[in-house]
Amino acid sequence: LQRHEAYQEQMKLKVEAEKAAELEKAEFKAQPIQTEDKFVCKYVEERPLTEVEEFNMPGQFFHEHAQRQLQKKKQQLAQNDRKSSNFVARPKPVFKKKRLDIHSSKPLTAAGSPQFASKARIAKRKAFDERMKQKMAAEEAKRAAEAAAQKAAEEEEIKAIRKSMEFKAKPINFNMPAEPRQNHVEPKPLTTPLTPEFQTAKRAMLRSLNPME
Repeated sequence: LQRHEAYQEQMKLKVEAEKAAELEKAEFKAQPIQTEDKFVCKYVEERPLTEVEEFNMPGQFFHEHAQRQLQKKKQQLAQNDRKSSNFVARPKPVFKKKRLDIHSSKPLTAAGSPQFASKARIAKRKAFDERMKQKMAAEEAKRAAEAAAQKAAEEEEIKAIRKSMEFKAKPINFNMPAEPRQNHVEPKPLTTPLTPEFQTAKRAMLRSLNPME
């Protein structure tokens, strides 16, 4: 009982301590008001103002170079325009040439009618056409002769087949004797039938001798 009472007292004290801690956490505590700014420096040294200077950029150099090149180009174009505006006439051309009297030692060329190859080509073409006509006629005659020979051979074969298919009776032989023909039969013994020897009887006998198999 004493131990139980002591345990109960400890539990009450623990619960009261937890409640007191919760109440302390729940209480609002305001922070003090800041009257001075700790980030502001009270003592500032007097310094001269910063002088503004132009940036030394590489683009400025390229810009000036491009401007100079543009000015030079404009001056050259203006000079070319002035030169083109001044008309300068060309000198008059001289078309007459001095005559040179030079005598040639070559004989004069004899004029003659031109000889064209068309007539020779016509004659060659005509001869070629004649040869081709003769060749075609010879080939046609050869084909006709071969066809006629083949047709004649076929007709001869058909005639030979028809002759072989005709029935020709044999002539009667009157010199043969009138006796009837006799058939001579050789006497042979009759065949004796035998019982076939199957292996079933032998197997049955072996099985009777060895029943364990």
